[in-house]
Amino acid sequence: MNRGVLAFGFALSVATATGAMRADPASIWDKAKSPTKPGQLSADDIHRQVAALYHQAITTRVDDPLFGGQAQVALEGAYAILVRYDANKSSDPRLRYDFGLVLAKLRRYADAAAALEDALGFAKEHPFAADGAFELAICYSHLGKHEEEERAYLVVLELTDQEGVKAIAYSNLAESRMAQGKVVESIDAAESAIALRPDSASPHLNMAILQDRSGNPVASLVSAKHALELDPDGEYIDGEGVFFEPAYEKHWYVALREQALAERYFGDERKAHLMAALVAYRKWLDLAEPTNRFRLRAEEGVARVEKILKLKPSLPPKKK
Repeated sequence: MNRGVLAFGFALSVATATGAMRADPASIWDKAKSPTKPGQLSADDIHRQVAALYHQAITTRVDDPLFGGQAQVALEGAYAILVRYDANKSSDPRLRYDFGLVLAKLRRYADAAAALEDALGFAKEHPFAADGAFELAICYSHLGKHEEEERAYLVVLELTDQEGVKAIAYSNLAESRMAQGKVVESIDAAESAIALRPDSASPHLNMAILQDRSGNPVASLVSAKHALELDPDGEYIDGEGVFFEPAYEKHWYVALREQALAERYFGDERKAHLMAALVAYRKWLDLAEPTNRFRLRAEEGVARVEKILKLKPSLPPKKK
C-alpha cells in the first residue's frame, strides 16, 4: 500500500498564485486553453501560472465527472505552458520540477520519472527537490520499478526534515522493500514510520502484512487490530491518494483487516468477517503470479482461517 501526499514544496509555492485564481477563475481556464505566446512571460510568471493550475487540479474532486474533467483541463493547460517555454531545459530549477510534477499528475509516469530524475540531477539542493523525489518514487512504484522507488525514497529522507513526510516515506519505503523480498529491511522502515507517527494506521497495516509474510500471524493480528483502532473506516485502504502496486496486493490488506474486525464479534458476524478474510486471501492467490515469493504465506493464511471456521481444507497439503 503506497500513500501519496500533495506535493508539499510545490503546493506551498502557489500561495500567491491562488489569490489571483480566486479573484478571476475564468482567466486561469482561459490560460489553460490558450497558453501565452513565447517571449511574453518571465520564469516567475510561468511558474505562477503553472502553480495555480496545478493547485486547482490537485484540490479538485477527481471522482466527480464534471470537476474531474476540469482537473484534467488544468493539468493539460499547465503542461502546454511548460512545453511552450521549454521548461524541461530551463535554467530555472522550478520549471524543471514543475514539468515533472505535472507529468506525474497526468499519470505519464515514465515521462515524469525521466523529467524528475533530470531535475534532481540539475538541482538536488533546490527547495522543490524533496517534493520531486517523493513524486519520483510514486512514479517508479506505478511502473513496478521498486529498486528505483527505494532509491528515490531514500533521497526524500535525506532531503526533508518534515516528520509527517518522513513517516509516509518510511511507510512507503517498507512497501518498496517488501516488493523486492527485503523483509528485514522492510520491517526496519515500517518501525521507523511508526516511531515518527505512532497514531497513523498506514505503517501499522504495513507491519501487519510484513509479520504475516514472515510467518508470525499472531503479531500480525495485533498490528492489524491496532491499525483498525486508528482507522475504523478503512481510509488507509480505500482513501484518496492510496494505491497498490500490483493492484491485487490490496486483497491481503483486506484479509488482515477482516481478521481484525472478526475479533470484535461473536457468532454469525464473526464468521462473516472471517469468510471475507478467506475470500480476500483466495483472491490474492488467484491474481498473484505463480512465482510470487509470498504465495506460501498466503496459502498458510487460507489454511489458518479455514481451520478457525472449521471448513474442509481447500488447498492440497504441503509435501514434507
